[in-house]
Amino acid sequence: MSFGTEIKRLREDAKISVQKIADKIGVDADRWRKWEEKDLTPRIEDANLIETFFGMDIEKIMKLHSIKKFLIVPHEKSTSNLNLEEQETPISTKKNFREELRNKKNNSGPYMVPLVPVAAQAGYAKNCYDLAYIEKLETYPILPGVDPHGASWRYFQVQGDSMLDTLKPDQFILTSQVIKEDWRNVEHRYVYVIITHEGVIVKRLYKVKGKDYWAAVSDNPDENQYPQFRIYVKDVHELWKFRRKVDWDAPAPRKVEIKV
Repeated sequence: MSFGTEIKRLREDAKISVQKIADKIGVDADRWRKWEEKDLTPRIEDANLIETFFGMDIEKIMKLHSIKKFLIVPHEKSTSNLNLEEQETPISTKKNFREELRNKKNNSGPYMVPLVPVAAQAGYAKNCYDLAYIEKLETYPILPGVDPHGASWRYFQVQGDSMLDTLKPDQFILTSQVIKEDWRNVEHRYVYVIITHEGVIVKRLYKVKGKDYWAAVSDNPDENQYPQFRIYVKDVHELWKFRRKVDWDAPAPRKVEIKV
């Protein structure tokens, strides 16, 4: 039995669709189908997510069926002439899978997160499902004190002043992805980054009972310039929850009387 057949069996035993399991681990459904149907082994970072979901080491899954493939290391940069299938084709046969994987984790440095700056946001909205496009984005270390495991992460740059005074224009924020099956259960009044075909939107979302949309509200109190509007769930490509902001401005010192 092949690796692809085995993860398909595990998925079917869990009674979960390809789309749902892809959403849960934070990958595109087409990638999961390639793992199942074309027997391609995932990259290391995706392997970690699969292991977490099934609660079983991929090494164990592979050994159960005497599979000799080994996960390829992540690419530093994708080249335009490589397609997804070529990128994920196994390239080596290592005997000690776990040791190699552990070494890769320990020596890979800080967890790096893609950044979507304002200048790239129109392109990101059109290509957010394109792995090759995502891998071309600049990456930066995740903020200290943030545990990156169990979620997908993304930095976004805030455009405009609609979220003043919570977020400043051009400020960078760290977000974690909300899987699709949880979109209808967004946390009331939290700040989210919403990706639609129109672009990247940063707003505070309010649930509207019985409706298939959210009320998007700016923190800027000028409602004439920044009125509320609806975001329909069906129009959303991705949803990211605001977690941290990167602030480079120090507050002005308070006035004090020198007494020493």
